[in-house]
Amino acid sequence: MRTVTLVLLVAVLALPMASAETYRISGQATYSDNTPVMLRDVFVECRPGNVDCYQYRGASAITDAQGVYLIAIEVDEDEDGTEIYLQLRGENFTHVIDLDTFRNTSNGKMTQNLRLLKTVRARASSADWAAASCCLDSCSCRPCFEPCRVWPRHVDGPPSKATVSPSATTARCATRAWRSTTW
Repeated sequence: MRTVTLVLLVAVLALPMASAETYRISGQATYSDNTPVMLRDVFVECRPGNVDCYQYRGASAITDAQGVYLIAIEVDEDEDGTEIYLQLRGENFTHVIDLDTFRNTSNGKMTQNLRLLKTVRARASSADWAAASCCLDSCSCRPCFEPCRVWPRHVDGPPSKATVSPSATTARCATRAWRSTTW
């Protein structure tokens, strides 16, 4: 019995240990005019026929307000040198997994900035700015264009409920509103 246990222990210790490590790719995504790409998905994709990459397909991250993203994938030692695509708004950016460089980084992540060349940023119209100001001026944290109470402008604060007309009560958030928690 001891012989079998000893053989199993030696076999387990002799097997190569495959340990995956978290490989992080980070950077800033910008349009061709250097404005940040805000709130867009960055996906990991593969070149057609590259089967070494398939396990990473679908990993994704969303850019923040400054266009910064962070993708984390689990990588084994034998996957060093694997080519993956980082896809943003239909454009592909090549990234080669480099574990030696990754291990020697001081911040624990690889940096790859993504600059869109084909995709043009849509310019904000005056209606977009009006909608944004609506959200800022709304009477609560409701999504824009939901009904909210709108108070007539008064120097001394919101009026009593008795002076609010029904049409003002159901007005849309596009009108400046007083924030009130006691209705």
